[in-house]
Amino acid sequence: MFARILPFRSPVVRASYAYRLITTSHSPRAETESLSTRSPEPPSHDPHIPPKSLLKPPVHAPTHHHPVALLHFRTYYHPNLEFFLHFAYHAAYALGIPLSHPARLPTQRSLFTVPKSPFIFKKAQENFEKRTHKRAVKVWDADQDVVNVWLRYLEEHMMPGVGMRVVRWERCAVGVGRARWDEVVRTVSVSEQVRQVGERIVKEETEAARKALVVDSDKLKSD
Repeated sequence: MFARILPFRSPVVRASYAYRLITTSHSPRAETESLSTRSPEPPSHDPHIPPKSLLKPPVHAPTHHHPVALLHFRTYYHPNLEFFLHFAYHAAYALGIPLSHPARLPTQRSLFTVPKSPFIFKKAQENFEKRTHKRAVKVWDADQDVVNVWLRYLEEHMMPGVGMRVVRWERCAVGVGRARWDEVVRTVSVSEQVRQVGERIVKEETEAARKALVVDSDKLKSD
């Protein structure tokens, strides 16, 4: 019995090929047919190509340049801010939200001077500096519901040490001013009705108190 030399393939392919050779006929025709009917091997992952999550996040270009929201990010530790911005931009690209490039706001520096010791060294003081790094990101041309989903996703996976503040602009339908005016008129009419009811109650109570006072004075005179 002669050993058959298999060409270099992955271990899984070699095992399946050896199993087919054992279970099928050893004729060259059967081997050729088995190789021709074998499903193509899926391409293996190239370790030299990094995944997209590690690359620079792409950005959708704005179409109408309508501002939807403005995000402010703040932190005391610069690497955490850059990492969370990287995560937020990848999530926005997956949802199709156009973003501007992060604007680097001026770093806020605060100096704190505290006593070095509460006892004999209390006259000695020590200085501490706090630096607040800031970034601003503007959101363009996105639906309000999609922006809400994106913001909830960022809040759910918020990174410790990074703060986020959101300013939104909402578009209202035509005629919202008239609807608001009608609502104000209804509110004023209700308050006017309450005022009239209050005045009527005060008038009735005043008249009842005056009548009671007259009755009491008449009783005193008769006595």
